[in-house]
Amino acid sequence: MGTLTNFIDHIKVSDLDYDRYEVIENERITNCNIKEISISGVLFSMTTFVGVTFEKCDIFATRFENCEFIDCKFVDCTIQFSNILYSDFHGTSIKGCNWSSSPIVRSLFSSCDLDDKSLFFVKKSSTNKLFGNSSEFERTMTIILDKIAA
Repeated sequence: MGTLTNFIDHIKVSDLDYDRYEVIENERITNCNIKEISISGVLFSMTTFVGVTFEKCDIFATRFENCEFIDCKFVDCTIQFSNILYSDFHGTSIKGCNWSSSPIVRSLFSSCDLDDKSLFFVKKSSTNKLFGNSSEFERTMTIILDKIAA
């Protein structure tokens, strides 16, 4: 599995002034697929992700603070001992991810597609806001209720 440092060196997001990329701040990462990358011990601050797909990534001891995720996808990722704070998710899909000791606090989710496990983690904190989201459970219940009503 590759590391975040290798990934950033490869796509050359921008000329970062950080020695080891332990802090990524005020960056914009767009339209890329991040697959099988280990992201460990990183602080993302005020970073915007647009059209980014995280697939089978290990996100460990990482903090996303004041970040924005627009039309992104998290697919089959492992998210452990990480924090998501004051971040906005718009049109983002989170499916098949394994969550462990990773609180999501004071974040906004609008028009997102979340699987049931991800929705559970989002709803654990009453400080999160959800607008126009869908989950597998909600879609199944809608289908069942529509059939009952017919």
